[in-house]
Amino acid sequence: MPSRSAHQKTSSQRFRKTRTVFALSLLLSMLLVLLSACGGDPKYQSQATQNKQAFEKELQHAHDIGVPDSYLTKINKQKDELGQTPAPVNFLGLNAPAVDQYYNNLATRYKQLTIQTQGVVPVATQQLQNQA
Repeated sequence: MPSRSAHQKTSSQRFRKTRTVFALSLLLSMLLVLLSACGGDPKYQSQATQNKQAFEKELQHAHDIGVPDSYLTKINKQKDELGQTPAPVNFLGLNAPAVDQYYNNLATRYKQLTIQTQGVVPVATQQLQNQA
């Protein structure tokens, strides 16, 4: 049977390990809160999301009314390029202006794609009617 001092050492070691794990967990939690709270101004991301949804709706409308894919090739290529461009990393809010600019540019590009898609619809319709 272990002596009383050996039991105290084991108990003390467990306490230190538990305290260390708790301190590291607390530190990690605080770091995660700091990182997630620094994503730039949410209005830019929201606007980009809204403009993307409006564009996707317009693109779907063009498909629904029968605009051939050949008329939408350049638009789809630009859409794919936008989808492959990642947002900049924003560590501790130090890069917030770049994140804001990224989402602002994204919103502008989706708005432009929506307008381009709206312009293709009557052109395609007219050309297809002329061919008929």
